[in-house]
Amino acid sequence: MAHSFITRIREHPNAPLALISISLIIVFTANLYGLLRDVSIVTPHLFYIPIIIAAFFYPRRGVLFAIVLSVAYLLMVIAVRPDNSPDIVSAGARCIVFVIIAAVVSYLSQQVSEREIALRESEEKYRAIIEKMQDIFYRTDLDGKITMLSPSAAQLAGYDSVNLIIGQDIAQLYADNAEYEKLLAVIREKGSVNAYPIRLRTRDGSIRHVTTSSHLYRNASGEVLGFEGVIHDITDQRRAEEALRSALKKLNMLSSITRHDILNQIMGLRTYLELSKDDLKGTKFEDYIEKEDKAAATIQRQIEFTKFYQDIGVNEPKWHDMGAVIREAAGQLNLAAVDLTVTVEGIWIYADPLIVKVFFNLMENSLRHGERVTRLEFSSLETEAGLVITYRDNGVEISYEDKKKLFQRGFGKHTGLGLFLSQEILAITGITIAENGEPGSGVRFEITVPKGGYRFS
Repeated sequence: MAHSFITRIREHPNAPLALISISLIIVFTANLYGLLRDVSIVTPHLFYIPIIIAAFFYPRRGVLFAIVLSVAYLLMVIAVRPDNSPDIVSAGARCIVFVIIAAVVSYLSQQVSEREIALRESEEKYRAIIEKMQDIFYRTDLDGKITMLSPSAAQLAGYDSVNLIIGQDIAQLYADNAEYEKLLAVIREKGSVNAYPIRLRTRDGSIRHVTTSSHLYRNASGEVLGFEGVIHDITDQRRAEEALRSALKKLNMLSSITRHDILNQIMGLRTYLELSKDDLKGTKFEDYIEKEDKAAATIQRQIEFTKFYQDIGVNEPKWHDMGAVIREAAGQLNLAAVDLTVTVEGIWIYADPLIVKVFFNLMENSLRHGERVTRLEFSSLETEAGLVITYRDNGVEISYEDKKKLFQRGFGKHTGLGLFLSQEILAITGITIAENGEPGSGVRFEITVPKGGYRFS
């Protein structure tokens, strides 16, 4: 209540001067009357009123005001009682106290004023940021009533002014009440959420896809007052992603049709080459036909191989259980004579859904090119760079010269695409792969998953 009274006085520039002037008239009148009536003990204390008012509202001039007032009071005492030394000495002592009181009040008032100015400047900056930000800042009470909202919310929600939304139940802005209740449950449980996906419904009924980073809103004593956070509109991003997925789906369909037609033509070509070989048997053209058939077979093999990798980047990356992924890949191979060791259970990595093909390709290469492979091993180690998943076999090592070209397109004894495409699949989510095997110890592939791209269950 006192703070409200002081605030109202400060809103009127002349109000403090009026209070000081009125109090001075009353105080000097009362003291003059007291001196004339020989009452000089109580009335001087009234001087604290104008001194405190002046020092509080004008802290930089508070001490000067007290000095001037003290001199005026002392002169009045001398003028009224020139022969009364005790009263004069007492008045002089009071004047010193007046100045000290003014100095203390001025100092405290100045400290309060500086804090209020700093707080006001901080609030103005905070308000300016909120009013100009493109994202939406919101704050609600525990009942979900909107108490603060940035102007950008009006445009997103389809209102002319944000004032039409403040005071409403924020649940009305969400497209699905169940989604909203789930969001609140997560915030209550964890204290906050970051980039949490959810949908809003605008005034005209259209849906906007957004993410919110929100937390519990508390007062200075730690009591929960409500919720607040920032909402980021990702509708255009979602539309672009959907358009890209649609385009990729059409390209895959076209690729599938084209691949099917090419394979049919190659099959016809190889049939005629086989017939030509029979007709030209024993002639110099037989060797030519043989080479032509090998070239056609290579083309056929490469086209058939690309069928397994046509969905690279089409589907969104997701979290994969490494143990389950490796077992799925191993299940597609004949490992009856091979000892497979997997020590990556409980590790999840964020990768393209074709991650299974990566591990399938690594193990298939060992069986195809390792010559004497009897052991395959998967292990992991967390380092400063991230999580390193290591794949080893006990077969033939890769030469130093071949390591330089290992992940190049077209390099290899089969299709020349396996490791190249594996590298591309991993790169979608920032994962890298390298071969660091030592001579005489088989291959050693190290797959490095960056921080944030893996977790433990």
